[in-house]
Amino acid sequence: MAKRNYLVEGLSGTGKSSVCDELIRRGYRAISTDRAWAYHADPVTGLPGASAHHDNWMWDEQKAVSELESPEPDVLFVCGSSRNRDHFLPYFHKVFNLRIDDAAMLRRLEERT
Repeated sequence: MAKRNYLVEGLSGTGKSSVCDELIRRGYRAISTDRAWAYHADPVTGLPGASAHHDNWMWDEQKAVSELESPEPDVLFVCGSSRNRDHFLPYFHKVFNLRIDDAAMLRRLEERT
C-alpha cells in the first residue's frame, strides 16, 4: 500500500477535479475517481448498467483496491466520492472534505457542460 493514501471528496461542484488536476501539475500521483474507477451500478449487487443517478455511482472495487494497495507511489491522492466509498475508508490515512458556499456551488454547476 502507498505510504499515504489521501481521499479528497466533496459535493458536486466543490472542486475535486480541479484539485486533482493541480496535484498532478505539481508532480503528485492523483486519481480522479470519476474518470478512472466510477460507474453506474445496482447499489445492492454492484452490477453495472443501472440508470445514471448519484445514488448508484460506485467505485469499481478491483480497480480501486489495486491502486490503493500498490506500494507505489509513496503518496496517492484519490479525488472523488461514490455510494460505496465507506467500504474503502480503511485504505486512507486522511480524508479531506471540500466545501464551498451555496452560491459558488450553484454557479459552478450551472456553468458545467
